[in-house]
Amino acid sequence: DNAGMCGGRSASLLSGVLWVWLELVMPHVARCFTRDDKAYRYLSASIRATVPPQRVANMLRDCGAARVDVTRYTFGTAARIIAHKPGVCEVGLITPVDHAV
Repeated sequence: DNAGMCGGRSASLLSGVLWVWLELVMPHVARCFTRDDKAYRYLSASIRATVPPQRVANMLRDCGAARVDVTRYTFGTAARIIAHKPGVCEVGLITPVDHAV
C-alpha cells in the first residue's frame, strides 16, 4: 500500500491523487504517444506495488543491518535508503591517534 509512504492524512490524499493520475489521466496521455498500452499498464502496476520505504528499512534491519537511514523526497514519493553493515567503522567516528612528541 503506497499510502504508507507519507504517513497519516497526507498519505491518503497523495494515494488518492496518485490513483486519479494513474487510472484516469495517464491512460489518455499515453494514448497520445503509443497505441500499445502494455508499458503504461506495467508502469502503473509497478508504482502501485512499490513497498513503502519504512517496510524496506525494517526488512534490512531484520537481515542484520546495524543502522538504516531513510531520506524521503518529494512528499514521500521517492526515498533513499542506506543500510550500514554491522562492525564496519564509519568515517568521522574514528578518533585519530595523537602522534605528537
